[in-house]
Amino acid sequence: MKETLIRLFVCSLVKTITLARYIPIKALYLISSFASRLLALTASSHTKRVKRNLEIAFDGMNKKTEQSIVHHYYRNLYDFTFELAKKSYHSDYKICEECRFTNIEFIKTLLLQNKKILCYSGHFVNYELLVSFPLHIQHICMGNLYYSGKRNLLTDWLAKTRQRYGAINIPHNSPIKPILAMLKELEKKRYDGIVLGSLADVPPSKRSQQYIHKSPFFDHLLSVYTGTEKIGRKYNMIFVYAHISRNRRGIYNIEFKQMSPKDINTNPYAYTDEFVRLLEQNIREQPDLWMLWGNKRLSITSDRRNSSV
Repeated sequence: MKETLIRLFVCSLVKTITLARYIPIKALYLISSFASRLLALTASSHTKRVKRNLEIAFDGMNKKTEQSIVHHYYRNLYDFTFELAKKSYHSDYKICEECRFTNIEFIKTLLLQNKKILCYSGHFVNYELLVSFPLHIQHICMGNLYYSGKRNLLTDWLAKTRQRYGAINIPHNSPIKPILAMLKELEKKRYDGIVLGSLADVPPSKRSQQYIHKSPFFDHLLSVYTGTEKIGRKYNMIFVYAHISRNRRGIYNIEFKQMSPKDINTNPYAYTDEFVRLLEQNIREQPDLWMLWGNKRLSITSDRRNSSV
């Protein structure tokens, strides 16, 4: 019964996305603003999780600010869905107008130093635009590490849209073979460099405890996967973080920041800790853009971290 309901939900969501492409974006934003207020009232258990995690992260936040973040959080979830529907049919020129990479020259310089870059980022609205990066630098190969759960119409559609600009989808549970294929193409000089992207803030499952590290996060601890760092170290990649911000609805900036933790040689999870630090900075700027406040598996421990962490 549960699987049938999930299939029905996925089918209806795909149809909604398909229909949304024909509706003007301003009309979709009006729908988003109205529906988000309704959802915040009806999805009570989800709203409680969102508020709980906000209260843990932002200790002492007043209720008015919290309520504003919750409202905009729900609105952004709708915006994300509608924007995804519209942008999947936009021209390359339109995509470049809506997603601006602010320091492309910085990445070009890094590629001259080391032709392999690992790019961390988080689930911010609208992270799906990260895969448009190949439009801005020619002759690079971009790989996209993704959580490979059960396949359905929605995941297949997302995989197809992510490949539109040449990005290679790499499943998180079997990444080595496609990464080796990318490196082999690089050795043959078919590309000037490779960029491997990872949204590494995916909340871990309880069955993956051996792959989890707890990093300082808002004066608490956040459970995160360590696989991204292990891959980057294994293949001697330069680590960067893609900082996502929004100027206004539908217009996004992405700024790359080099990751250079001081304890690389003594801390096996130095880059993971640095990623979480940059993730926190990103969230503090626009907390309503982070899409994981209501995730059931999000684990922010309510105990303050001690001085030894």
